[in-house]
Amino acid sequence: MDTGRKEQVPGSEKKGADRKIMRRRTACRESPATIGVMGVDHGVGVTHFSIMLAGYEGAKLRKKVALVELNQSGHFREIQKAYEGREEEARKFRILDTVYYRDSSPQELTEILNEGFECIILDLGCDYRKNETEFLRSSKKIIVGSLCEWKKAGYVGFFEEHKGEGDRWEYLSMPALPGEIRDMKSASGVRLRSIPFEPDPFVVRSENFGFFRQLV
Repeated sequence: MDTGRKEQVPGSEKKGADRKIMRRRTACRESPATIGVMGVDHGVGVTHFSIMLAGYEGAKLRKKVALVELNQSGHFREIQKAYEGREEEARKFRILDTVYYRDSSPQELTEILNEGFECIILDLGCDYRKNETEFLRSSKKIIVGSLCEWKKAGYVGFFEEHKGEGDRWEYLSMPALPGEIRDMKSASGVRLRSIPFEPDPFVVRSENFGFFRQLV
């Protein structure tokens, strides 16, 4: 008697699960999330923050993460030398869960996008006009500045220059007092958040997970 129910073919459940996994992997290869991190001035912590963010995405969220240096600061060369103990010619290296690409170009970024990463973080330095294209192409756009007295003007100038342009950008400051954040919010009209203090950017403490969870 036909009950109207279809019998499941042995092994079909596993095959279905395998197909879902393959689809997810294919999606990751085709469209990794890109996070552009841009500073408003020199020395505001763009690289420090980018390393923190990469650590959270890799160690906590277990994603395959790349951190790409798209600026001329030379910071990644110094990082590589410090962690590997010698000068290296290879511009690709790994620290913990993150793959680093130093001294990269927009042309090389195209190749990196096809290497199967789930999240690619772009350290764009502080030259907005030079790296504007890559910043605006990013899935998520983050601006980093400082509210200390001798650097605050850089953030104020950036707000004025991009007024109404970056309503959906994330604005962050190096660790700042609540009063400083509040005053800048009031003066600029944008949502500004303080980056949690981490003395070692390669080790994000659990008490700061909430900040990154809300950010990404």
